[in-house]
Parts: sequence; structure tokens; C-alpha cells
Amino acid sequence: MVRGLYSAAAGMMAQQVRVDVIANNLANVDTPGYKRDMVSFRTFPEMLISRLGRAPKRNIGSLTTGSIVDEIT
Repeated sequence: MVRGLYSAAAGMMAQQVRVDVIANNLANVDTPGYKRDMVSFRTFPEMLISRLGRAPKRNIGSLTTGSIVDEIT
């Protein structure tokens, strides 16, 4: 159950970044020359592939929380 709470919290923190970026876009909508920012998230297969390339040895069954902000552009 605790694992589920961590996953939910990670998802909420990732979405909070998205909300912060939207708020920044709205605050600067009238600024001359401002270009909006966008948030992109990693998909689950991308996360797995990136872990395979740099994965240290772990115990069987260990997983990440599954929510990662990839970049803000």
C-alpha cells in the first residue's frame, strides 16, 4: 500500500510542475516576445530503456514510482 502512495505522490508532483508551467504561461501572456513553455513527460517504455542502459544492480522487484518530468520547453 505504501508503494501505491509513493506512486500517487510522484504523479501529483509531476502534475504540479505542469500546473506551475501553465501558471507561468498565463502570467506572461501579455509580455512582448514571450514564448509559452510546455512540459513533456517520459513514457513508461522510455523509462525502462533508460534504466537498462545505466542500471546498477538492484534487488528483484524494485521499481521506480513511474512519473518523471522529462523536460520543460
